[in-house]
Amino acid sequence: MPERAPTHSEQQGRQSSDRAYKQQARWVEEERLYGSQRWKRLRQRVLKRAPLCVDPYGWHAEDGRYVLATQVDHIVPLRSNGALAFVEANLQGLCARCHAVKTKRQP
Repeated sequence: MPERAPTHSEQQGRQSSDRAYKQQARWVEEERLYGSQRWKRLRQRVLKRAPLCVDPYGWHAEDGRYVLATQVDHIVPLRSNGALAFVEANLQGLCARCHAVKTKRQP
């Protein structure tokens, strides 16, 4: 009986690298934080209070449009200060694009 063709993720070797990443302590801590009811309630409160992206790079203003915030970002990253995880003053609403760029630029 012939074997099935490998999936795209298997061809790229992603399964083993994904497993290794998930085993890191950081992933476990983030999963625990972002999966908690406390975080989900706080996230909804932040998005309700400020439903638009704060536009940290000025892209939306430059385009003359408003963009809804779909993600909640820690202004001071958790890696720098984990004690600020649930401090509402440390949270801001961002669109997916702004959040991805901000996260990628962080050391």
